Amino acid sequence: MTRLQDNRLRQIDKDSPVPYYAQVKEALQAQIRQGEWQADDQLPGEPELCRIFDVSRTVIRQALNELWHEGLIVRRKGRGTLSPNPRSAAAWSRSLPAFTRTW
Repeated sequence: MTRLQDNRLRQIDKDSPVPYYAQVKEALQAQIRQGEWQADDQLPGEPELCRIFDVSRTVIRQALNELWHEGLIVRRKGRGTLSPNPRSAAAWSRSLPAFTRTW
């Protein structure tokens, strides 16, 4: 049983002032940092995450988007959302153009 199936982690506090997407993000972030998924493991799809957390797809997409911006997940067309491979994440960051002032 994965931790996402553990009711304590998938419980969204509907009365909390913390937005739903932030609660989902925090739960997924904890899973990733605790090593629940190995490098390049596929995370559950958006519909499955909606069911697990009992929230809308918009909430799941916003949580995943923030995790992607923080480099905690990788999205690949045709493969879904993956736990990052440290080597591929490092190569990706090196491939970004350097931003310098030109004035």
